[in-house]
Amino acid sequence: MCTLAESYEIRGQSVVFTPDRNVARLNDLRRAIMLQHWRPLTKLLPLHSMEAIGGSTAKAVGYYGQLWALISFIRSDSTYRAGLERLLVDAEAGAFHRTLNLPPEAIRRLRLRPLIYNRTVAEKLFRSYITNDLETFERRYRQFAEKLAMIHE
Repeated sequence: MCTLAESYEIRGQSVVFTPDRNVARLNDLRRAIMLQHWRPLTKLLPLHSMEAIGGSTAKAVGYYGQLWALISFIRSDSTYRAGLERLLVDAEAGAFHRTLNLPPEAIRRLRLRPLIYNRTVAEKLFRSYITNDLETFERRYRQFAEKLAMIHE
């Protein structure tokens, strides 16, 4: 989600976010695809940024480019976007524990350990809110990312 706020314009007294014009993440996405650093969803979703940064620079920036493409894809499809909107409402309400079928205290304890938190909840939340059909999503997402990476050349 943070990659959506990286690109913006100042218009008078207002800040206008322009996620579709995030040139840095577009370039990162291109590099991830060209250098074959693409991570499949089952590896991308539970990955924490600290883990991505720990490897090569190309893989680290590719991670952020891929996340930018992921959220862009989800926002571009009405079915997936509806799931994202439900996810955001539940996140704001602190209701993930219901979706994950865990006591609220368990979620609070997990958040203290971000690496374990991501590994524990990311794919489950994605499957619950966005889609349980990872294979179809992955194929469509990859096609979207490749098209996105080539459109702006």
